[in-house]
Amino acid sequence: MLNPGIRLLAGMRMPQKMLLIAVIFMLPIAYLLFVYERNLTAQIEFASLEVDGARQVEPARRIIQSMQLHRGLSQLALAGNADARAKLVEVKDRIGAGFDDLGKVTADLDERLKSREAATGLRNDWQSLAARSEGLSAAESFREHTAAIERLQDFILLTADRSNMTLDPDLETFYLVDAFATKI
Repeated sequence: MLNPGIRLLAGMRMPQKMLLIAVIFMLPIAYLLFVYERNLTAQIEFASLEVDGARQVEPARRIIQSMQLHRGLSQLALAGNADARAKLVEVKDRIGAGFDDLGKVTADLDERLKSREAATGLRNDWQSLAARSEGLSAAESFREHTAAIERLQDFILLTADRSNMTLDPDLETFYLVDAFATKI
């Protein structure tokens, strides 16, 4: 059974035998290096997508904070507070700037996260609400602001799902991302 191998080695000189042994040992090492490189590339791509998701979540979170402030100031303005009415313009501008930032990031990342349409819909919803917010009752204003904020929170969850943030295999990182995207 071993006769062909013995005959092959018997006909070789020592340097040829050493080269054959080296090649035989290099094949599994080369395979392991190939598998390791593929695994590292997949991990880098996964992390890159998570970073892109965090880039998109950040302006959406700022918009939510500004919308919450706008909701509160709207309640005060509808109750007759003149200072609140004056601050509403500044907060509206801040929300508009936040949507501009979100639009830029979304345009950059749309190929990977496919969220431009959702971001555009959120902007249109906000513009509609902002245009008619002064004519709403206090209860309607609160309800519509809250609905707009919830849609933005849903957008953050959509982004977290599409960017693999919610699929992180490390338990500690998963809970950190979960808190970042849904709880805080």
